[in-house]
Amino acid sequence: MTAVYHPASTGLLLIDPYNDFLAEGGKLWPAVEKVAVATNTVENMKAVTAAARAAGARSSTASSPGAMPWRRRLRRRSPPTFL
Repeated sequence: MTAVYHPASTGLLLIDPYNDFLAEGGKLWPAVEKVAVATNTVENMKAVTAAARAAGARSSTASSPGAMPWRRRLRRRSPPTFL
């Protein structure tokens, strides 16, 4: 049996996709580059996001509350540049 997901009630939520970890040139990219490249992390995130959008599903990113307390002081958060 094949599952059917209706775009109007389906969404994709990516949690904590920080540019510092996942964007080349990010401060922490050198620490995660080997694993991110070996597992095609960024490419897979792009592919699943594109597929969700193409199907008409909504997609969004979110940060974990309290994960980075200084973020509360920011008025606006930039979307990830790698997506």
